[in-house]
Amino acid sequence: MTSPPNKEFSPRDFLAAASALGSASLLRLPSIAASEPPPETPRIRILEAPLTCIAPQIVVRELLHAEGFTDVRYVKYLRDTQHWPPEDLLAGEVDITVSFPPMDLRFLNELKKELKA
Repeated sequence: MTSPPNKEFSPRDFLAAASALGSASLLRLPSIAASEPPPETPRIRILEAPLTCIAPQIVVRELLHAEGFTDVRYVKYLRDTQHWPPEDLLAGEVDITVSFPPMDLRFLNELKKELKA
């Protein structure tokens, strides 16, 4: 199967590649690789915030289930928590939150002033 880069596949090359793929499927490799143990805690709480792009919040549930989290909870602002990031994370109400670094810096500077007083 050594064809020049600009040449089209010949029927012989196509059949060789297709049979190689078919043979590989017969190996019956496990669909889920067991490279890591499941997480120590099955629960994870995520802030459900009205952002400009909510696609990551939608997709992450299935990805976290695939990683071994069995209890993925969404915490809604004003229904489940009265704090906005990063205070919700510091208060222990969520495990993952959204963040806007300039606001975080302002919050941390205010917290630093309070601790000095």
